[in-house]
Amino acid sequence: MTPGDPSAPGSGATSATRQLIAEELARNVLTAYDDAVGRLRAPGDAVELWRVWRGPLTRVVTPGERDDAWRRLTARVHSLWAQTHTNVWLKRGVAEADAAAALDADLCAGAPSRPGA
Repeated sequence: MTPGDPSAPGSGATSATRQLIAEELARNVLTAYDDAVGRLRAPGDAVELWRVWRGPLTRVVTPGERDDAWRRLTARVHSLWAQTHTNVWLKRGVAEADAAAALDADLCAGAPSRPGA
């Protein structure tokens, strides 16, 4: 939270005000996500798109809204590439990208902080 944030604890904002702010934030995130999904031009880019938006969606929308966001992404991928089982293909792609990123993080964690160190 930033200074002057009306949703910050002790700011005097009522719970109703905080709820309105949270709802507006969720709408903004969903709108931006839907815009990104609409701009998707290649099925392979959907994996990275989900990995980028998964965190913000998890933090600000309900689980049901997040599931709906996933369904919109899979529908968009299917419209670009009439693959059967688009949902399975996309889940596998996200899992593989997550595993590769985790391996990279593990490798980097064990690397020396300076070349030649």
